[in-house]
Amino acid sequence: MSSLIFSKTKSMPAPDPRRRSAALHPMALFWAAIKTLAWPFVQLKRSIKTQRRKSRPGNLRPPPNPIDQAATDKTLSKPGPHIILTGPGLGEYVMYKRVATALLQQFPEAKLSYAMRDGDAVVVVRSIEPETNVSYCPPDGYRAALRWLESQRPDLLVFIENYAYPHLIATAKGFGAKLVLVNGRRRWRTSFRNPLISSPHRWMLRQFTALGMQNEPNADVVRKLAPNQDIRSTGDIKTDVRVAPLPADREADLTQWLVSDSPLLAAGSTDNLEEEKMVLEAFQQARKRTPCKLLIAPRRSSGTASLLQLLEQKQIPYKTREQTSAEAEVFVLDTQGELATAYRHCLAVYVGGSFSAKGGGHNVMEPLAWGLPVAFGPHPGNFEAIQNLVEKAQIGIRIANAHDLAGFYENYLQSPVAQQQARGIATKLVEENKGAVEKTVRMLLDLSG
Repeated sequence: MSSLIFSKTKSMPAPDPRRRSAALHPMALFWAAIKTLAWPFVQLKRSIKTQRRKSRPGNLRPPPNPIDQAATDKTLSKPGPHIILTGPGLGEYVMYKRVATALLQQFPEAKLSYAMRDGDAVVVVRSIEPETNVSYCPPDGYRAALRWLESQRPDLLVFIENYAYPHLIATAKGFGAKLVLVNGRRRWRTSFRNPLISSPHRWMLRQFTALGMQNEPNADVVRKLAPNQDIRSTGDIKTDVRVAPLPADREADLTQWLVSDSPLLAAGSTDNLEEEKMVLEAFQQARKRTPCKLLIAPRRSSGTASLLQLLEQKQIPYKTREQTSAEAEVFVLDTQGELATAYRHCLAVYVGGSFSAKGGGHNVMEPLAWGLPVAFGPHPGNFEAIQNLVEKAQIGIRIANAHDLAGFYENYLQSPVAQQQARGIATKLVEENKGAVEKTVRMLLDLSG
């Protein structure tokens, strides 16, 4: 499917001679053969993923225009190496923006592009940053990777956290691009003692010019698998919190929309209707004792319709971003890219994504930038280390149900002392965890010469 998508892209640039060497790269052909032989299993895995994501189907399809050729041509016409920052979706884009801003301050000649595997995220970023070159990075596959590489022509290809994209890695190496991993994480698995399982990981890691890992334990695991590589502990970009400001007019509009005569609680990046039912139940319990309102932001825009239907069933007055004057108890933030700024108007925050075992969790550090306490679900997801960090600092708690969340909200609604203590702890924690962006930029600068 992905190759068909890219075959329809119009106004492709002149053929790049590097495509031939990439197409004939031995490992690219090897992985293509492996995928062909395993095709029935690939299709089965894909169908299972599709069923799991039906409640949030926004990223199952690419955007109508996978490649914005005008933006690509404009980027490629600039001097300096072409650095492409790839990632799954909008959360990674927000992290990358901090890195990109710091990188351009020290290396203004670099030309930066982004590539994401979430079609919704590509559309959102293009609407927010129309001058930025953002393409749809296709699912890992031989032909799709070749077409995408030929259109984008990277000199440095940056992966975030995950490196398991064998087709893209092999074709990019054949294309002549340097590969670098940032914010990497890799736990040791006993199965790595089996050569059949560890060999693909060892091969992929050896293709990277440098690997920046979140911490020393992660770096040690990678050193066992690829001992001769340039492996660094650069810190976790997620904990190096810097909220990027919105354009002044957009921030003023958001502030006006959030005007409230009661304290405002928040639930950010909720993943599904089950989680949103739990949040609304907790909010209704909390407001019985203390007048308050709720800001709730679904993780994906495709989840907004079901949330609004739930609010209507419960007869809870609400308003969306388009409704600036309506009286409401619940503010539904149905736009993308505004949540981190909206947190500053809140009192306490529940960060979604870890209420069900299927969720991957979301970054609990963003509210801390505004001095806010955080709560999150019982399942660690992809953010266990950060969750443990905020729990140890006593600025975050893990909740199991609506009763727990209501208690968390009530504690800060009723106690100005708890609010003040939370601000002090959050400020200290944010300061102690800065530095990952600077180390990551230093690594990219080393490789961009």
